[in-house]
Amino acid sequence: MLKTKSPRTGSLPLKSTIAALIISLLLLAAPSLLAVTMDDLVSRWRLPDYPGVLPQLVDYRKTPYGRNVQVDYMIATSLCRLDDDASLALGQKFFHRILAAYELTPENRQQIELEFSRCVETVVTHDRPIWIVFAGIRADAGVSGKTFYWLDQKNGPLGGDPIHSLREIDKSELEARRFTPAQRRQAVAKVGQLAGAGFRVLATEHFVIASASGQSQSELEAIGRHLDATMRFFHEDYGMPLPEYLVTIYLTPTTGELRRLADRVHGLRLEYESIGYSFRDDFSIAGVVSGAHSGTLKHELFHLMARSHFGDILPWLDEGMAALYEVSRRDGERIDGLQNWRGDVLRRFWSMRPEIGELVRMDWRTFDAEGERREQQAANHASARYLALFLQERGQLAALYHAFQQQQVADLSDDPGEDAARLLQQTLQQPLASLDQDFVAWFQSLERPLGIEALKQVQRSLNRLGFDAGTVDGLMGGNTRRAVMAFQRSEGLSRTGRLDTTTLGLLKARAEDSGI
Repeated sequence: MLKTKSPRTGSLPLKSTIAALIISLLLLAAPSLLAVTMDDLVSRWRLPDYPGVLPQLVDYRKTPYGRNVQVDYMIATSLCRLDDDASLALGQKFFHRILAAYELTPENRQQIELEFSRCVETVVTHDRPIWIVFAGIRADAGVSGKTFYWLDQKNGPLGGDPIHSLREIDKSELEARRFTPAQRRQAVAKVGQLAGAGFRVLATEHFVIASASGQSQSELEAIGRHLDATMRFFHEDYGMPLPEYLVTIYLTPTTGELRRLADRVHGLRLEYESIGYSFRDDFSIAGVVSGAHSGTLKHELFHLMARSHFGDILPWLDEGMAALYEVSRRDGERIDGLQNWRGDVLRRFWSMRPEIGELVRMDWRTFDAEGERREQQAANHASARYLALFLQERGQLAALYHAFQQQQVADLSDDPGEDAARLLQQTLQQPLASLDQDFVAWFQSLERPLGIEALKQVQRSLNRLGFDAGTVDGLMGGNTRRAVMAFQRSEGLSRTGRLDTTTLGLLKARAEDSGI
């Protein structure tokens, strides 16, 4: 971490500086109505006209997807070229935030650290800042993806690798792929053309879905309903703005087909194990999906929607919450995460688990365990996912998301990790050591979840024995849990709703006795 030097001398009072204006603009809830494009901002920044472009950059930062690394970099470098203490200090805070919250390529990080070193010099630099073409997974290009590895036949998928751009997609072509809900017919035609032969295409309230994975019409409609409900939930619970345009979903049957689609439609090169990605510039998500499953799509939908107002979301919160919805259930208007395979990963690599205080201090390099074993990355990602589940079960997850989303750069110190730990502690009103102890106790009390087919058999048995478990879907939803509790009551067991060994054994015995 680069450390800040003493501020320059001879500064103006804070209230008379550009920094004071920037801070006041940051605190305003909405941008002005002045129409300005990213191209306009870049041109003015490169003139250079730092005092003139700064208010526009801060205004633009409040627009959908305006809170991104390129905008924050232009703000930081502009502030660092104004000759007063307050502007310098605020510029340094933006640099700290960039290095902590954005996933960067090694080249991008090196360039940013060079500019940061200029910002901490005691004499103002008049050199023009480096123009950076950001190429990270979650940089301004707006691409996010999941690549999974298998360490052995028993282990679940673990880690991730970057997505590489092979060629630029013309801006006019990207704009031609964006359709409002009133343009569903045109959207279906365009997406069918892009996807190519063999894809079935349909439109829902918020999505256009193109599949070559062999789903029936009813399965595609079910995926659409799940995604529409998830989008509404993200909007209502987390305040994520609803996209102005329909989101396009591409479904492929294999990773090889996904790679070919990424190349053909988005000019991307995926790693061989990739199972999904999102591409913000044309509001699309692609994934390897069979049947009516939508876990990968919900994961990428979280990334796509969260970045509309929270581009600098910290890694543990970003991946933890996105992974939470990989396996989830719908209960009325709510979408709740359930246990999944990452629990077994965490159990296997428990000795490598970062404590909560360490986890929340991580930047992307540490979180993705760059230069370390894949097992450490697996432990970090699994810890983040189960921390999100733990906070969901305590009813604290939404409040925590809002607290971090509303955090202002101007209020940060030169240590983003400590800022994150402090805000978590303040929001949950609990010391982090105590929180970690509660998490460990909670996690160790969890039973390992049954697989989908095993849970379907439990649901069939409950239904046939007269305990209404609802739809046989392999998910531990409210109906299934109530049915388990009713069965436990009938057997004189504690009504926990959990499928422990005793409950499963008795259920199997009663089913066999009844000839089921």
